[in-house]
Amino acid sequence: MALTLQIRDKNLFKKNKIDINKIIEVCNFNYGSWNDFYILKEGESKENTLVAYNLDSIGRGIFINYQKINKSLIEIQINLPTSEKEINDFYNIIKELKTQLKNIEIYCVEENKRYKYNEFLEQKETVIEFSLNTLKKQCEESKDEYIIYTAAMWPLTISNKEKEFFLNSAPLKEFEIFLNSKQNIDCYYSKPTIYKNQINDKYIANYTLTDECLSIFPIDGKSFLNFNLINLNIDEFTIQFFIFSEKKVIDGFYDYKKFIDEIMKNDFQYFDSTHIIIPPLSKNYLLSILDKIEK
Repeated sequence: MALTLQIRDKNLFKKNKIDINKIIEVCNFNYGSWNDFYILKEGESKENTLVAYNLDSIGRGIFINYQKINKSLIEIQINLPTSEKEINDFYNIIKELKTQLKNIEIYCVEENKRYKYNEFLEQKETVIEFSLNTLKKQCEESKDEYIIYTAAMWPLTISNKEKEFFLNSAPLKEFEIFLNSKQNIDCYYSKPTIYKNQINDKYIANYTLTDECLSIFPIDGKSFLNFNLINLNIDEFTIQFFIFSEKKVIDGFYDYKKFIDEIMKNDFQYFDSTHIIIPPLSKNYLLSILDKIEK
């Protein structure tokens, strides 16, 4: 569920300008843009939209659409449930827009309702409570199925154990800790490149693992299709290996499932219910794995 606000300058004659860079600076945000798999490309905007997040406590991301900024109109959106910290960040954007525009009108898309500035500020505790109730409701209604949430950096899967924990914890603080701990990691979150075989017109999803790089990879190669905005039927899932020191790829495409099965025979760590963390692996170690999965 989303909370979407359209905020505009109410002045009839002299319109004030919205400074998106000032919003990022004042609110202490980092930003990026999502690709087709909802994985963040840090430091990039896309068609006058961006995803803002606070590096001190990374949440689900605040989507900012400033395509009509020349008309002194901006749209901001958060997905619920989210953390109390991110809701506060959302409100900080509104406060900064009030500073810039002086006289603003706030329109809530989901409610089809217009708010005065102070009136909407008074709604913050209601939004926080609704976020907590939404989290608990979704945990209850999903039963034995895991939940997938889009988040600022990449999608996150909520396991049954985590759902039980959130159901029995009152504050949103626990959800905030979970969101931040799963994203504030210096690692590579894998995403496939889609190829079309020109001979048989089949589609291949190919992953790339770099040696000596902490990485997060899906257990099932097709799990990215849960969020893929491109409606394709993938026929084959493969993986390649890039040797960073040599700046080259090891020749060949390898079966993705065989590689993951081999990795999971050894020491590894679950990232969430659908992904594992692959520790930095040496070139020699990768070659030894390739020797096994080729047989």
